[in-house]
Amino acid sequence: MIEKIWYSKAKVCNFELKGYGQYYVTVFERKGTETSIQKTPAVYYYGKNKYCNFFKIEEMEMTNSCNLNCHNCGTPTTHYKKGFIDDGTVLATLAWTRKGQTLNYHRVGEPLLHPKLCTYIQWGVDAGIKPVISTNGILLTKEMLIKLYHAGLRHLVITLHTLKSLEAFLMCCSWFSENGIEAINFSKRHLKEYINSGDIMFFQGKVLDFPPDEEQGKYVRNTLDNIPDEFRHLLQMIPVHTWAGNVEGTKRTLEDADALNHQRNCYFIKQHVINVRWDGTIVGCCFDFENKNELGNIREYASLDNHLGKYRLCKQCDANWAVEN
Repeated sequence: MIEKIWYSKAKVCNFELKGYGQYYVTVFERKGTETSIQKTPAVYYYGKNKYCNFFKIEEMEMTNSCNLNCHNCGTPTTHYKKGFIDDGTVLATLAWTRKGQTLNYHRVGEPLLHPKLCTYIQWGVDAGIKPVISTNGILLTKEMLIKLYHAGLRHLVITLHTLKSLEAFLMCCSWFSENGIEAINFSKRHLKEYINSGDIMFFQGKVLDFPPDEEQGKYVRNTLDNIPDEFRHLLQMIPVHTWAGNVEGTKRTLEDADALNHQRNCYFIKQHVINVRWDGTIVGCCFDFENKNELGNIREYASLDNHLGKYRLCKQCDANWAVEN
């Protein structure tokens, strides 16, 4: 017997709208213990609110727990309830993702803590999306890397916080090289020549650009010169920000004009990007650790509201993608 365990409600939107994008409705079916993921012929359209709201789901949070306690991150001090995403929330999220898009399997917390991460990666690949993982690397053994790769993971970032993080980065570099897998810096994933990239691995070791005397990540920064030349193109220096004041002691208030400039230029607002938390709650801002701008729930996707009044962190934001060029 086949049981339909989740399907997109948007399949009722079948209007003939020229010039607007279309999605295939995703249907998840379970036969016995096996789950299949299929795109049905039914389509729905986005572009006009009167027919169907369109949001791009960019992040699906595996958990908001972490195995590190970094002082530049709001995760250790957040008051939002802790937990892990479940099967139903993953399936509901994948039902509303567009075929061919990337989807971050992280937000707050460490994704490798989730025991079903490889299964969820496979589900995403079966649904036609490109899973992305950003990890601190501490739990990334060679065995886990192989499992993730065979599940279909082709986008991986390791933030080099600790010696174990750096060791995980070098292990990945060596494994890719030994197995003839071409590794391209993750920052180049949007280039046209890599759109249909096949088995290319988009990979990066992210180095947080702390001051020289900052202890966090100091070992990594002091040993970068020892990394083999053939792997250095996979490193990236990243500015340190305050997560819109969610890092303890960093909260600030922008002038109204500066906050408005952030709203006008913020990628997440302009592109209608949303983030799904582990419990299915949806927020529009990737810095919203406490759900101050809650837009709805993934199980009520068609009725989400992203009115600008819900974006309450803009006056505290220091994001480098939310400033006028």
